[in-house]
Amino acid sequence: MAAFTTPVKTWGAEVLSIVDINTYLRDNLQYLYDNRVTKIAESIAVGAVANINFSSIPSTYRNLYIVLQARGDTAATNAQLYVQFNGDTGNNYDSELIDGSGSAAWAGAENVAFAQMVLGIISAANAPASVAGQTRIDIANYAAAVFQKTALSRTGFKLANSTTNVQTGLAAGFWRSGAVITSILLKPSAGNFIAGTSAQLYGEM
Repeated sequence: MAAFTTPVKTWGAEVLSIVDINTYLRDNLQYLYDNRVTKIAESIAVGAVANINFSSIPSTYRNLYIVLQARGDTAATNAQLYVQFNGDTGNNYDSELIDGSGSAAWAGAENVAFAQMVLGIISAANAPASVAGQTRIDIANYAAAVFQKTALSRTGFKLANSTTNVQTGLAAGFWRSGAVITSILLKPSAGNFIAGTSAQLYGEM
């Protein structure tokens, strides 16, 4: 009688048993489950809005991140992106923003004991038509009442269709509070966000 052999599958040049394949799938599905991302909320402006406010944020995730594509209506090529947590409008924020273009890095903008964090730049009314700035903000360990809350961001924007005017930047922000973050407000430093501005809030496990 022929001996029973476990069926095999080829994976590239390697021969894998069904047990190997099941183990691979199990481990990768577990990784995807452990590192899953959920969209908590989304805001898309249908007209000019002074701010975007994500409220009642659940505390069931480890980290948060925001993806923002925005253009403002102030009469300038750009505006700064302001961020506040939990409705705190006091001078309880510290942040640093640097940006540059090509091989040049411009001077950083440091704000200490400020009423908000400066975490990005958006294009505004005097920028080329239909141009919007994009920013991603990462907020670590937002639901643990331990350290001051921190945020890191990267941003890209265009001031004109010419050299040195396509720019990118990095920012870091600190909120002088260890409170659990339950709301996040985004607003331009001047004017409003215009129609089409979009922001999504995601939670990471």
